[in-house]
Amino acid sequence: MLRSMYSGVSGLKTQQIKMDTIANNIANVNTVGFKQGDVYFKEMLSQDLGSSSAGAPFNREVGLGVSVGAIDTKFIQGALQSTGRELDFAIQGDGFFTVQTESGDTMYTRDGIFTWDSEGVLRTTDGHKVLGKDGQPINKQVQEVDEEGNPLTDKTGNPVMRDLTTNELMESFQINTFNNPAGLQKAGNNYYVESSISGQPQAYEGSSIVSGAVEMSNVDLSTEFTNMIITSRAFQANSRTITTSDEMLQELVNLKR
Repeated sequence: MLRSMYSGVSGLKTQQIKMDTIANNIANVNTVGFKQGDVYFKEMLSQDLGSSSAGAPFNREVGLGVSVGAIDTKFIQGALQSTGRELDFAIQGDGFFTVQTESGDTMYTRDGIFTWDSEGVLRTTDGHKVLGKDGQPINKQVQEVDEEGNPLTDKTGNPVMRDLTTNELMESFQINTFNNPAGLQKAGNNYYVESSISGQPQAYEGSSIVSGAVEMSNVDLSTEFTNMIITSRAFQANSRTITTSDEMLQELVNLKR
């Protein structure tokens, strides 16, 4: 009976984590670039009740509950929503925009809402610099070149500068992917950082960049509400296991009276 109570408690804990994940998914249903989380369970250790008789086809083991096996991030493509804003970009396909914090750390995101700062550097809404294919922050101005590709200068020797076109900007982004994107560590605010599980970033050219649009959350509300009902019922069932075990213990106590 104590085993059943411990199993019920483990069930309550894991179902609560499942519900927390569902609640977070629903809360971020309109968050740009958000990716749905999902919880997977695994059986805990079993207790051997003793050796079976010779020739018996089965072992005598009883389970001791459940634990969280993994909390997976599903990097499924979200729907693209048109904004008409020139500096809104969405990745159609795999990969992440690469950004750099003020401390020099590199992070990755699917959120493509960018803006130019006062110095002409492309930044995220959080102020992180957006990196180009050369590994440097993308700058609004580039030096003009002649037909042979030689940099142009004016009469005083200063470089002749011009603004990037939208097409040039779209081709400038450093898009990286990973062997195991699900292994990326969440850094908050739609950012991810590399981990030993994700593997190292790799430049990726297989996706397309869409201008004037953003990728919305890939959360499916109908799925989340269904999971919420299932999780709620599972929580109730585990609660019932505990109360039933308690009633059985109470009956044993009453036998001594």
